[in-house]
Amino acid sequence: MTRLLLLCLAFSTFAFAGAREEAELERYVTDIATLSERQAWDGVERNYEKIMELPGVEIPREVHMNAALAARSTGNMKAVVDRLERAQKVEGEDETAAWLNEINENFGRVTLIVPKGVVLVPEVMPFAPDQRLQVEAAGKALIDEGTFDGMLPVGKYTLGGVGFEVVAGISAKVELSGRDLRKL
Repeated sequence: MTRLLLLCLAFSTFAFAGAREEAELERYVTDIATLSERQAWDGVERNYEKIMELPGVEIPREVHMNAALAARSTGNMKAVVDRLERAQKVEGEDETAAWLNEINENFGRVTLIVPKGVVLVPEVMPFAPDQRLQVEAAGKALIDEGTFDGMLPVGKYTLGGVGFEVVAGISAKVELSGRDLRKL
């Protein structure tokens, strides 16, 4: 009898935890919708991170789409792609596929590793806001941390005097040491 009581208690605890998480999800989804309408992308980002920590919940497609918009506003194209791919897994839409195709045609994946403070210079600064933001975010990461692993708009760049090209659909890695840079 005691085992049966413990089993029932354990089951009700798990059922309650699922209901609690679903209620939290609903609250976050509502907040994200409201924040997205106001284009308060920092708030969308915070709520999305909280949703991603909820175990066992099914996140609606629209949440991933709004989170992709939030990531785009900061110039984090790698996060945009990850979120669009999650949205597409929930429900494949032409809009999502078109956005992914546009990114894949205009950006390339890069890993850049340099001494802190090395400046990234595009041959031509992109006009499109999301592309410009991505170049600026990569440049800031390189100056502050010396590394950037993400996406850059297709084009030619100089990194510490060394030229490289970003090509759509091709991953590139540029790694420069202080010694490499002194040789220039």
